[in-house]
Amino acid sequence: MRIGLAYNEKPDPDSSLDDPSSSGSDAFVEWDDRSTIEAVEQALSLFGDVVRLEADLFFPQKLALARPHLVFNMAEGLHGPNREAHVPALCEFLD
Repeated sequence: MRIGLAYNEKPDPDSSLDDPSSSGSDAFVEWDDRSTIEAVEQALSLFGDVVRLEADLFFPQKLALARPHLVFNMAEGLHGPNREAHVPALCEFLD
């Protein structure tokens, strides 16, 4: 089974990431750090092959190419009040 892991990785605090959708220093507070993503990936790998799908601007293309059987969504989305619905909506659209 091919399992997609949708996530947003918290940027390195030392990086100069300039996200136009950010609205302050807490813009990435709900995103996950690398160790959390790796732990979830390891747990999911017990059930199949895991494909990482970072939920960025290229997520729709990544999802279409990966063609996972299911998607474990821990992504927070990029911006907007409905950002947590972006991944489920795209999964439904591409199903």
